[in-house]
Amino acid sequence: NLFPVDNYLDERLLIPGLIQAEDYINQDGFEIENCTDFGNGFNLSYSDNNDFAEYPVLITESGLFDINLRILE
Repeated sequence: NLFPVDNYLDERLLIPGLIQAEDYINQDGFEIENCTDFGNGFNLSYSDNNDFAEYPVLITESGLFDINLRILE
């Protein structure tokens, strides 16, 4: 019962949960900027057609989920 376990699985972001823009594992085409709002952190900016960001997620509950995004033009 005290046998050590090494977990080599990639970390995943839990849904439901909060995923920050900078939590991607791979992206192409975006530039990263500091946020100036109350949450600090970063944002992804200067997007063009075919730009993408990949986020590894793990969904632990079945059901429907709302997605809330902040998009600035």
